[in-house]
Amino acid sequence: MTERHVVELFHLAFLGALREAAGRDEFIVKGGANLRFYFGSPRYSEDLDLDVPDAAPTRFSEKMARALDGRLLHRVLAADGIEIDRMNQVERSQTKEKWKIGLRHPSLGYSASTRVEVSYREYPYPHDASVTEPMGSEMRRAYPHLRLPLVRHYLPAAAITQKIVALKDRSLTQPRDVFDLDILFRGYPRALAPGDVDPSLLSVAIDRIISISYPLYQAKVGAFLEPGLEHLAAREYWDALSVSVVERLEEIRR
Repeated sequence: MTERHVVELFHLAFLGALREAAGRDEFIVKGGANLRFYFGSPRYSEDLDLDVPDAAPTRFSEKMARALDGRLLHRVLAADGIEIDRMNQVERSQTKEKWKIGLRHPSLGYSASTRVEVSYREYPYPHDASVTEPMGSEMRRAYPHLRLPLVRHYLPAAAITQKIVALKDRSLTQPRDVFDLDILFRGYPRALAPGDVDPSLLSVAIDRIISISYPLYQAKVGAFLEPGLEHLAAREYWDALSVSVVERLEEIRR
């Protein structure tokens, strides 16, 4: 089992445990995990990011602790030979909580790492920007032995907007945001129309994409692709992908 599989199995098992502790509609899966679980992305997500739009931080934090420490999570992981060897809460505030998790599996000679981050920031999307539904068919084929959790996630328009905002807000621009935008734009070309996003925000996102180097793409995206998809890490693919995303953002900016 690869490190990517170990981390992804943890993400799935944890979502199932959190659903039992908090209910299926109290949190929303976003970011790379949303792309991976619901939109067929071939890129494994390093971390798991959640929005909690309605719950009080203290109350939801208790549910997080119950999910992380509960028998369900550890039992599901143990079925695949995975155990949690460290769990540290590294940040806690009224707007965000973050945990770092270490995972062991007999096939690895080291501890795999991932992060779970929960955001309590003001929720800027209408209720119908997210939905509770089964995960994509790709995930069912990848993990036929699992009962995949039924949880809430962002739909394309909100997911695209979040990736555009991420390009502006990150201290280090991440090529994974561009890769994810390409997947969303190709699958849902009419999810956003001109006027849906602030033009100044789009301008910053375009500038950030142009600044991304190929070696960074290779390290941050190429290293997290499913086996057999090495061609998606090639320079030619990155060049074409980045140009396509910039062109689409320019269309929305008009």
